[in-house]
Amino acid sequence: MHQRHRNDHPFDLRRDVDRRLLEYRELILASLEGLTEEEARSAPIPGAPSLLGVVRHTAYVEGVWFDERITGRPRAEIGLPVATANSWKVRRSDDIAARR
Repeated sequence: MHQRHRNDHPFDLRRDVDRRLLEYRELILASLEGLTEEEARSAPIPGAPSLLGVVRHTAYVEGVWFDERITGRPRAEIGLPVATANSWKVRRSDDIAARR
């Protein structure tokens, strides 16, 4: 699927989405660079998510939009929390290495 974009250059939507997803994943994961597991899990203020929780939620949102919405599979089948609120909660099995 090619569309014309600014300056009449060919524009590949799929390639652009893939590039942007990779770029955003790298930016989000970079927030964990140099942190200990304890720092990544700690909330900056009570009630706020930790950085690891933000990374977990971002992966959840990507799963909802690019798996559930496209394939029609239910979240439980994909391995995603059914409730969005649970996507921010860090599990004991979550760690910085697992997010890479």
